[in-house]
Amino acid sequence: MHWSLKESRYGFPHHAMTMQIFNEWFINLKYSNPVYIPSNTKEYCRLLQTNGPEYVITDNLHIEQTRPIIICLENFNSQYKIHKKINIKTDTEIMIFRKINE
Repeated sequence: MHWSLKESRYGFPHHAMTMQIFNEWFINLKYSNPVYIPSNTKEYCRLLQTNGPEYVITDNLHIEQTRPIIICLENFNSQYKIHKKINIKTDTEIMIFRKINE
């Protein structure tokens, strides 16, 4: 979606790698890389909270894939708050989160 909005990924891994991170494929993996890549869901969430963009858009259509991000963004310590929910059909919504300390 970022490309359709003419936005970068802000240094975040692409979708396939994000799913591998959430499935813990990179736990305890030691590698040298000039770009920081989180190795688990907790690190991904921390990166999102500290270096994430002003807006994060997600949906519940692919809930198994988006659940870790939604949980991270809805956490009571989150730097994000729900900005808008858009129902696109029964049981399907797009959620827009906005960083509150921007």
